[in-house]
Amino acid sequence: MTTTTTYASRGMRHRRPRRSLVPFLVPLVIWGGVAGVLALWWSDTTSVVGPAGWLTGGGRITGLLAGYACAVLLALMARMPLLDHSIGTDRLARWHAWGGRCTVSLALAHTLLIIWGYSLTSHTNVVTQTSTLVLHYPDLLKGTAGFLLFVATGIVSARAARRRMSYETWHYLHFATYLAVFLTFGHQLSDGADFVGNRLAQAAWFTLFLGVAALLAWYRFAVPVRRGLRHRLRVAAVHPEAPGVVSVHLTGQHLDDLGGEPGQFLRWRFLTRGLWWTANPCSLSAPAHPAHLRITVKTAGGHSAALARLRPGTRVWAEGPYGADCPPEVHEVLSHDLAVATSGTAERGHHLIDPHTGRPADTFASLTLVGPRLTLTDTYATAAFARGNGAQGWVETLDGYEALAVLPDGQEWRTPGFSRYGS
Repeated sequence: MTTTTTYASRGMRHRRPRRSLVPFLVPLVIWGGVAGVLALWWSDTTSVVGPAGWLTGGGRITGLLAGYACAVLLALMARMPLLDHSIGTDRLARWHAWGGRCTVSLALAHTLLIIWGYSLTSHTNVVTQTSTLVLHYPDLLKGTAGFLLFVATGIVSARAARRRMSYETWHYLHFATYLAVFLTFGHQLSDGADFVGNRLAQAAWFTLFLGVAALLAWYRFAVPVRRGLRHRLRVAAVHPEAPGVVSVHLTGQHLDDLGGEPGQFLRWRFLTRGLWWTANPCSLSAPAHPAHLRITVKTAGGHSAALARLRPGTRVWAEGPYGADCPPEVHEVLSHDLAVATSGTAERGHHLIDPHTGRPADTFASLTLVGPRLTLTDTYATAAFARGNGAQGWVETLDGYEALAVLPDGQEWRTPGFSRYGS
């Protein structure tokens, strides 16, 4: 008889790890930066007179905040271990998504307010004023292109649009954000009334963006390359487990260093045609071994479907682990070589969709399934979680499978046979 450990959700009674101050300090630092940006505008504004002054002043404020928000958004997704392990990748992604909507709104408000305010000052219509700004102000033609890229990225990131495209397509289009930031940066310093002639403000802005660029270059490019050279991961074999499900077996060096904690994941980049340009997240489906690893992937798009066609010897880079270092409650499951899989919201949020409503499945905080085969157990756990209130009856029809479910309020239910395996 062996002992296998599974990890359920925070809704259960559990042993809480020491809490980090980073999740509380990061928002304070961000809002402190907002206060600094507003102070920059205040120190450079002697008076605001008339409608044109108020509109132009509002345009300056929203422009400064939009520029600062760009730096914050990029820093949040730089994959810094300090932020990722203390806050969690998915929580950072939610902050990034909310901040992205705010940034696009601020940039749009900045554009409209500046055009309107300048047109009132010069006594021209908004069309003439727009053409004057874009064609005759330094770096504003590039800034306009960057603004349009921001708007386009915001549109494709909207929930309705994302449902109509694969993860890989959305991820590729999202890279336009980097180009948009680059194109708009020069405009901020060349045309921004708060920067022209203010060397201290210019130096602070350069320091902010160069610091963020250094973090991105190190953690998103240099570190993956360094780890790829250290671990020398290659595909050893690809085994089909079930329709639409394959296990990818990998070999390499020092691979136990990649393990991470339960609830964490790694991003896998397969260096072959059609797959090298994106790294997709996936957890290990077997304990890490110094010389070999295994991941099991369900088809969810073009990238994951292509993994079934990987050839042995394909080079692989693994980035991570990612996700917060905060393992929830520990339950012991005593089994005779049984597989255990848990679907839940603890680290990835409401990432599963109820097929009946099209909305995130929120009936459970977590659902743990015990069964004879790892791949089917994992698949059934995901399906049961998405079924919501119908999960218990459905699991009871599966021969050899038992379940423990935890509700958001901490209550739980279990199928009649689960008590044979778990406490």
